[in-house]
Amino acid sequence: MHYKIIRMDVRSIVAFREPSFDLPTKAVEVLAGFYKALHPRYAIELKDLQTSGGTSFGDVKLTVAALGGRARVELTPMVMTSDLQNLEGNSEYQNLLCDFMSIAEERLKSSLSSVVLQQRFIRAVAWLKIDEGKEDALRLLKERGDAALELEGGQYKDWSRSYSLGVNLADGKGRELNVLLEPSGYPDVSDLFARGDYIITDRGEGLREVSDELESAFAEFEGFLKHIGLEASIA
Repeated sequence: MHYKIIRMDVRSIVAFREPSFDLPTKAVEVLAGFYKALHPRYAIELKDLQTSGGTSFGDVKLTVAALGGRARVELTPMVMTSDLQNLEGNSEYQNLLCDFMSIAEERLKSSLSSVVLQQRFIRAVAWLKIDEGKEDALRLLKERGDAALELEGGQYKDWSRSYSLGVNLADGKGRELNVLLEPSGYPDVSDLFARGDYIITDRGEGLREVSDELESAFAEFEGFLKHIGLEASIA
């Protein structure tokens, strides 16, 4: 069974080993660095550079918006979050992701040199259109659910059944993959909704570059979908 990505949203969160106490005093320098690195390619205006904070150190937050709000970076003393939304399912979306998120991490390391990355969380959510049709997509979930729970016989054999498929995987070496697959909430435009969480925790060797981790995350996500019977259509 083959799928096309109708839309994809991706988020990367990197957690710091220790709080960045330099962030409040370096806010202007950090935002200026992001502006110089991302403008004009990502259509940033001065109003897209924002600072916020309350009465505590934990309230400090810097925000950089780009691409008319489709892309965003948020930086606090403990984490940096990078978002790209409404990506089209073509061969260029991974290049855009890697470029934007690599620039964000380069600016982070350059502006706040004391920051050490401890953990990275990558979440991709996608709406999929199945080439063979919606009924085949729902049948796949039903077959997988029936096989796992054995509900096709016994007291529930005459009941209608629908399933969402969820699994949490860990390799014991600092990597986790969590996948959710269920019927789409937007049936007019897509057949299935898929969410993949890829979590990498530093075990003493440091985290790899975000571009490498994104490549691994997508390979694991696509590999799992292929394992259960869903393969990306050739563009």
